[in-house]
Amino acid sequence: MTIDDSTATAARRNLTTTSFGFIIFFAGHGRMVDSTLRLPMLNVTFDRTEVIIVAAWVLLLWFAFRWHQFSRGRLFDSMRAELESASPSRLMHAYARRKLKVSHPHAKPISDSPVRITSSAGWPMVLTAPIKVGQEQTKGQTLQIEGRSGRILIAYSLLKNAFSKESAGTYLLPWLLFFMALSGPLWSK
Repeated sequence: MTIDDSTATAARRNLTTTSFGFIIFFAGHGRMVDSTLRLPMLNVTFDRTEVIIVAAWVLLLWFAFRWHQFSRGRLFDSMRAELESASPSRLMHAYARRKLKVSHPHAKPISDSPVRITSSAGWPMVLTAPIKVGQEQTKGQTLQIEGRSGRILIAYSLLKNAFSKESAGTYLLPWLLFFMALSGPLWSK
């Protein structure tokens, strides 16, 4: 593993592999015996383990800092873009139908038309649904995604995208591994 992290791919790789190393150490209940660290494969012995421990934590924090420099703001931007490009689901249609009942009692979303999550300037998200009132089709109704059912819709769409799109694996996974490694001393006891 090279320390040169001048690209986003290298920074992500460094943070991910270092975090995995910490997670494996803590999950395997790793510890220093008699204040000595022995690496038999390399025939190396360290007597001042506190230097190794500090160096490992500094390296983990350095890789997290470098990944933060590359990924700052990109996670939410890419997740928002993935939500906006997501294919309409039955849950989106059901949410639009329920929201439209309140504002237009006789309106319903056109089932074969795309109901899309859109966002003008970030969060909160809105849903755009072409609707039909009687025989007349309107251009599109913008519905604010809010409340518990709105949060469920967003969570469902994010979870669905986590397995089919790349922002979760590219931007979110390294942070999850980092925080697992960071909290290792707490959960490994």
